[in-house]
Amino acid sequence: MSTNVSRHFVLRKLHQLTGILAAEHINILHVGIHRLGPYSALGRVGLDVIVDTRDRHHANDVLALIRSHGFPAEELLDTAPAS
Repeated sequence: MSTNVSRHFVLRKLHQLTGILAAEHINILHVGIHRLGPYSALGRVGLDVIVDTRDRHHANDVLALIRSHGFPAEELLDTAPAS
């Protein structure tokens, strides 16, 4: 895939993802795009998206929402208080 084509593909996917989150009034705090590392060998791009959630249940709902639209999503940072 050429750089120009892949850049447009990433922007379309990012636009789609932000639209899904915006439709549910989920605040996006940060977006990071990763073209290096393990993704480059696969011709893929990684997106880190940090969103504002109310609590653990809401965080799980946001992950489920993203996954239901075909995006692979995982929580990379557990912000739950230590027990």
